[in-house]
Amino acid sequence: MNPVDHAGLCDPGGAPHSPDARAEPRRLRVAVLSRNFDSSGGGAERYAVAVAQRLAQQHEVHVFTQHAGSVPPGVTLHRVPLPLPLRRPRWINQLYFATVTWWRTRQGFDIVHSHENTWHGNVQTAHVLPVKHNIFHGKTGWSQAAALLKVLSSPRLLVYLALERLRYRARRDGRVVATSVPLGAALLRAYPTLQGRIEVIAPGIDHAPGRCDTGQQRAARHSLGLPEQGTGLLFVGNDFKKKGLPALLRALVDMPQADWLAVVGNSRQLPQMQAMAAALGLAARVHFLGARSEMEPAYRAADLLVHPTLEDSYAMVVLEAMACGLPVVLSGPAFCGIAAHLRQGVDACMVDQPQSESALRAAIAAVLGDAALRQSLSAHGHAFAERAHWDGVAQAHAALFARLCPPRRARWLMLSHAFNMDGRAASQTITDKMPHLAAAGVELVVLSGVLGRRDTVYEHHPIWPLGPAGIRFELRHVLRKHLPQAWLYRVVMVLLSLPLLPFMFIEKLFWRIESSWSWWLSAYAVGRWLMYRRRFDLIYSTGGAYAAHIAGAALQRATGVPWMAEVHDPMVVPDSTPSTPQQIKQAQVEGLICAHADVAIWFTEQALASARKRHPGLGGRGYTVLPGVDAPPFTFEPYKPGEKFVLGHFGSLSETRNLVSTIAALDLLLDQQPTLSGRVELHVYGGPLDRLSAAAAAQAQHHCLRHFGRIEANLATGKSGREQILQRMRGVDVLLLLHGAEPICAEYIPSKMYEYLWMQRPIMALVHLNGQMAAILRSMGHVVIETGSHNSPTLAKTTDLCLALQLLIFDWSSGILVDNGLQSPFTTAASCVKLLKL
Repeated sequence: MNPVDHAGLCDPGGAPHSPDARAEPRRLRVAVLSRNFDSSGGGAERYAVAVAQRLAQQHEVHVFTQHAGSVPPGVTLHRVPLPLPLRRPRWINQLYFATVTWWRTRQGFDIVHSHENTWHGNVQTAHVLPVKHNIFHGKTGWSQAAALLKVLSSPRLLVYLALERLRYRARRDGRVVATSVPLGAALLRAYPTLQGRIEVIAPGIDHAPGRCDTGQQRAARHSLGLPEQGTGLLFVGNDFKKKGLPALLRALVDMPQADWLAVVGNSRQLPQMQAMAAALGLAARVHFLGARSEMEPAYRAADLLVHPTLEDSYAMVVLEAMACGLPVVLSGPAFCGIAAHLRQGVDACMVDQPQSESALRAAIAAVLGDAALRQSLSAHGHAFAERAHWDGVAQAHAALFARLCPPRRARWLMLSHAFNMDGRAASQTITDKMPHLAAAGVELVVLSGVLGRRDTVYEHHPIWPLGPAGIRFELRHVLRKHLPQAWLYRVVMVLLSLPLLPFMFIEKLFWRIESSWSWWLSAYAVGRWLMYRRRFDLIYSTGGAYAAHIAGAALQRATGVPWMAEVHDPMVVPDSTPSTPQQIKQAQVEGLICAHADVAIWFTEQALASARKRHPGLGGRGYTVLPGVDAPPFTFEPYKPGEKFVLGHFGSLSETRNLVSTIAALDLLLDQQPTLSGRVELHVYGGPLDRLSAAAAAQAQHHCLRHFGRIEANLATGKSGREQILQRMRGVDVLLLLHGAEPICAEYIPSKMYEYLWMQRPIMALVHLNGQMAAILRSMGHVVIETGSHNSPTLAKTTDLCLALQLLIFDWSSGILVDNGLQSPFTTAASCVKLLKL
């Protein structure tokens, strides 16, 4: 088995977007956290040093440590001084080290790689079983209660558990590296939220010299003061009891007198183990060699490594012994991590009950009594060790870092008050762009209001406004989502609104503008904090509310980062002078965009032309980009005419965008052709009917209007309101597109038009003073009825509408009102392609 083994612990579906294969690997700035950065320490320390040493050959590596041995070439060392009062107890030092390294690595690094129990770090390498597992695993009832009481009465355990919980919390940009498969499984049991974020990268070795010859073995024994004759067993470990030395000593009693044991390690239990060996009559056969910085002579001197550990997350000693061609008897996977990577009887001999001296003795005897088995174990173990080189371990880390920090073209800060709001055009414009921008290599960080759904794909920061009116406005919508009972909503809303009322009065006294204005203050503060921690390449403001553009301008001024402003709706009514506070503020924001935005985008040619006329200084920084809509996320069912002709309108209505002309035309048509009575219906989807439409429907002679209201998300089918609406669009015979009857319509195209164009159904559009919109619809074969003129804006003529409906109904009854089969060229993907070229 390869030493880098995911073992099903990392869900492939949760892997980050893979970098472009054509991109050059990035040189990353990596911070490594290791309190004892010394290869003469234990396995965790050797792991940290070996990986950092090799990563430094291709990345900029900075090590933060309290103690260091020799520093590898290319590694920059940062000492974390340890004040004398904090050296004991150890948990205070752990908390101190975590705090200091968090402060010193919170910015300026692409990857923070922690080998310690810290709450920060993109990559956390776990070398030992989690504290939570050690305390609570397998305990129930009273034993679990006792364990909990032990934790609550111990500041040490409380700190360790708190740090560990923060260390293994769910993070979109984080991964946990386990050094063995069993350790990864234990982490997952203790912290199920790590599902899909654990990767197993086992330790390695520097070289695998293989088995020495008899002469070299004799020389090694002589140098260590060991018997030159007999069969030599080797035990290596610093915690003699946990590594299973007592059981090994008891097993040695009934083994041949020629068998002796060399013990390497520095343990407080040394006097106790020496006394035990003497009591068992083994004083002459057990040789305690103490700690050794150079282990190869010990491996050469031995005939067999015995590692009956009771707890080892991996066991580097086993790998090192196999690298020297030494056969190995070790504990099974339940006790020893490396055992899960080995084949029983092929790479090593494993003991399922290492605490049993009889089982241990039988395993040792089986290996020592079979020369062919010893030779086979030696060869296969050495082959396993050769594959487990530190170079491969470092490459696995480099690949992990590359996935967490893929090559990117830029990082954009997206400012959009409306985001992830089902059915709202201002939200749809930016939400639909996100996958295309991300696929182009752009890293996206979104600041939005709190009304939309929290995004789980992109980094998303929902932010409340600071003004009391804005807080109350957004509070109403948030509470409606979480408090379905009307009476409870009203009670809570009143209680929370009362403290805001005096401040709202003051706010409206001085700022008689839209309530979302104060969101820019919050967005600016959070944006500055994010930009302080990370480098951003572009500030992109969009999403309807002009507060996003004010925040974008402020951030550009403070940081110098380029600013792209996307104007969703025109801010100034054509050929008018702003008079109300709201109009004046919108005009000021437009002036801010035209004067300072590095790129300014409008959605129609006329809107851009008007902005240039008002602000000649805009010059070549202004562009037109049609937002478009991508193809619906479902396969079209073949169109089948029904028994009734259905004219469908989808979207909001107002007194300037109403159904009065359409209802009048239907009334006239049904008067002229009574045979159509009961066979023609107008279906309306969206919010409530406006006052004029409702009155026209009530006064109509022929009641053919059916109002379906808003279509909300369907929890049973999992379909969003938008997806359901798209499917209902496909089901009507003709789509009705209302533009409105305001001067602003000359510079505005309803976003619904782009969805309609995908439906392949005929569109009957009432277009007001907008030649670009009319040209788009006519180019795809749809019916356009132009309303008003620049000199005399009026509603559509009833006779024109009636004639258009008559022709469409004739085609329907003749069976020729079929799908046009056209694919809309006005897509979000095309919009993003143009956007990325600006």
